[in-house]
Amino acid sequence: MLPAAANAQAEVARLSGKITSPQGLPVVGAEVVIGLGSRRAVSDSGGQFVVDNVLRGSTRVLARAIGFAPVDTVVIITAAEHAFALVMSRNVQVLPRVVTEAELPYGKPLRYQHTGRFDEFYERRAKRPGTFFTREDIERGGRNNVFELMSSVPGVVVGTRPGGVPYIRISRCVGNSIRVDGGPANAYRWLALYINGHRIRGAGGSDVLEYLSQLKAEDVETVEVYRGTTQLPMEAVGDACAAVFVTTRFTAGSVLPRR
Repeated sequence: MLPAAANAQAEVARLSGKITSPQGLPVVGAEVVIGLGSRRAVSDSGGQFVVDNVLRGSTRVLARAIGFAPVDTVVIITAAEHAFALVMSRNVQVLPRVVTEAELPYGKPLRYQHTGRFDEFYERRAKRPGTFFTREDIERGGRNNVFELMSSVPGVVVGTRPGGVPYIRISRCVGNSIRVDGGPANAYRWLALYINGHRIRGAGGSDVLEYLSQLKAEDVETVEVYRGTTQLPMEAVGDACAAVFVTTRFTAGSVLPRR
C-alpha cells in the first residue's frame, strides 16, 4: 500500500450509533447528518445507524425524527471505528388554547340561558327598529327611573309641568298634547305601556306616565322604546302611536305603584 493511501485511510473512520428515547426505546427512521451533510444515514428498527468514511477529529452530528426534538451535537473521533449513543426527547407541541363559547339565539346573553323570559326582547332587538336598553345600558345610563331613561332616546322629550305632573312628547306622534291610556274617551291614545308582556291601562290621563316615573331603574332588566307607528310591534298596533315595553328584574307587583 502506498504511503499516501495509507495516510488517507488512517484519517477516516466508521461512525456508528444508536438513537433512543429517554425511556430507552429505539427511535426508528431518524435522519442522521454528519458534518456539512456529505454523509447521511437513517436509523433502523433498533435505532442503529452506520456511516463510513467520516473524517476523524471533531465533527458535527445532527439527528432529526418526526415527533422528537432535534439533537445537534459534536462527536470527537479518534479511532478507526467510533460508536456513540444519542437520546432524543419527545417534541410535545402545545397548541393554542381554544375557547368555545355557546351562543343563544338573537344575541341573548348566556346568563339567561335557563329562562325564556327575555326571549322576546332579544328577538325584537334583532328584527325591529327601536331603542333597546339592556341591564348594562341601564346601569351605565345612571337614570333613576324609566321615565328619565327615555330622555336619552332620540326624538323623545320628557319633563315635569308645574305641580309635578310629568309629560312626554315624541316627535313622530301627531300633536303636542298629552294623550295616554285612560284619558278622555275621545282622546287619541298614542302611548302604550307594557310591563312583563301585559299592557297597563291607567285610570287617569297621566297614570301611564306615573307608572314610568315610578319604575325604578334598579328594578328593571330591559326597556324597549318604539317611536311612531312604523316601529310598533304587532301587539301594540291599533290605538298607539308609540310604545314602551319594560321587563322587570322581579315581579311586576314589586315595582308598580300601589293604589
